[in-house]
Amino acid sequence: MFGAAGTVGSRKKHHTEDARFPIPVGEPFTLLSTNLIGPFPKSKQTNRLVVTTVDYMTWWGKARAVPTGSMMEAVAYLLDQVMSALSAQVDYH
Repeated sequence: MFGAAGTVGSRKKHHTEDARFPIPVGEPFTLLSTNLIGPFPKSKQTNRLVVTTVDYMTWWGKARAVPTGSMMEAVAYLLDQVMSALSAQVDYH
């Protein structure tokens, strides 16, 4: 990186005690992360991507291979795989 005077490495470096910033989590299954991974080579079922969900507190996870990663596939995955699995563990009021 070039600085103002054109010298290499003259950029200011910011140091912190810990470069990782933890995400505050209260109870299990209150904060989930859903990601789309891929593309991978096509499977026999023409799937190229993987949708994953992980709970930040317990590291519980689910995954499903999907062909295109469309919004409809993501919603179907969340309803079929994630919410149905959590409904047995979470008490809704």
